[in-house]
Amino acid sequence: MSDVRDFGRERSATFSAPLHRAAVDLLPGALGAAFGGGTFGTRVMVEGCLDAVRELSARATLIIAPTHASNLDSIVLGLVLGRAGMPPFAYAAGKHIFRNRLLAAVMRRLGAYCLDPDRRDRLYLRVVQVYANELVARGYHTVVFPSGTRCRSGEVESAVKLGLLGAAVHVARPIAIVPVTINYQVVLEAEPLIAYYLAGRAHERIVGDELFVWGRLGHTARRLSRLDQRVVIRFGEPIDPRADEGPWRPRVARALTTAYRRDSVFLATHIVARALHDLDHAELPGATVLAAIESSRTRTTVARSRSRDAERRARRGPPRVGVVAPCTARDPARRERRGCRSRPPAVLPQPHRAHPRMTDVADPARRHVVEIPRISCRLTFGARQGRAGHS
Repeated sequence: MSDVRDFGRERSATFSAPLHRAAVDLLPGALGAAFGGGTFGTRVMVEGCLDAVRELSARATLIIAPTHASNLDSIVLGLVLGRAGMPPFAYAAGKHIFRNRLLAAVMRRLGAYCLDPDRRDRLYLRVVQVYANELVARGYHTVVFPSGTRCRSGEVESAVKLGLLGAAVHVARPIAIVPVTINYQVVLEAEPLIAYYLAGRAHERIVGDELFVWGRLGHTARRLSRLDQRVVIRFGEPIDPRADEGPWRPRVARALTTAYRRDSVFLATHIVARALHDLDHAELPGATVLAAIESSRTRTTVARSRSRDAERRARRGPPRVGVVAPCTARDPARRERRGCRSRPPAVLPQPHRAHPRMTDVADPARRHVVEIPRISCRLTFGARQGRAGHS
């Protein structure tokens, strides 16, 4: 019985209407600036039947069922719903977000309840199910991610989990499930998500990519500021889970996946990434996705290295021909190995006649390397005879 109480305390939330209004008023401006500048409306585009959904919220209890690509989904979607004049929504948030007490208190007062995706015991799952059913039975609108976790591969979601959506058929009140697609120009956590997917670990919980845990907020803000982010949120047609007779699970699952395929938006970054992916496969027909990516990464690294070398050579300018700097090695053995001279040589053009006190040494470039004697000297060349004199 104590376990049930503990699970219940994790689920319980103390909603604060003033804090919710303040978040809806203040966060859009901050998020618009973090997404690359501009307003929230220019960075987050809303499409679909949002007006019909808002009207429906006055007659039925809504269960918003969005796709899940990023930890930003709940924030962006919540702000869109709040700015549209809709009532607050309850939603599940991962347990890692509740590690910080201050952030956990704010999340609870905004309608979030804790969900541990690693728990699989029947008692825990039953408590979560009863809590979700009670929310819907009391008329609270909720947000449920049917995928259960963020999509690792970036594909349009084709598999859904309907556990928390079971409340839609077990309560005696009008219910509507609203499919929503959320598409980012750049997913902030794309690198670890894809890495887990290519390593065959898509079913595992990703560790270390949390955006809003204490100690990583500054890092998250810097990463957001470097992106030119745009988000497209599209609301689909509401689904009545009790419209037809027969099993509701396959019918609702089919309706959701059909809506996701129909309403997903492909942005410029998605098209370019697919084109590069097809080029990699054209060059390596039999390679796996991971091998193609590694090959592309290697070619990119080599190209960047060559570009940096070319820029470095351009900054240095053409090679200098003239006085060579003296050798700095002091050990005679090291000087011998390096071919050092006791005094710096002067590389001169081909003279007609060398001075008798100087020793001519021919190099492969057919030039004369002239050793400067210990006494100070001045080399002069006649305009016509090419003489050399000293004083």
